[in-house]
Amino acid sequence: VEHEDAMQLASALEALPDTQRQAIELHYLKGWSLKQIAEQMEKSVTAVAGLLHRGLKSLKGVLNGPA
Repeated sequence: VEHEDAMQLASALEALPDTQRQAIELHYLKGWSLKQIAEQMEKSVTAVAGLLHRGLKSLKGVLNGPA
């Protein structure tokens, strides 16, 4: 079951726009701060927060299926 969940998450991550996927991977998988991500991506902290918010919303929609 865990393997299937990991595969589903990986597939959902790949479906995200590159910037959202990168922000999510750096923050949630690598533990980077918003400031570190903003510097790496050459964006503002506010922009990174928006990418994370939209990315998580999209992931939840994909993983939970249609409402």
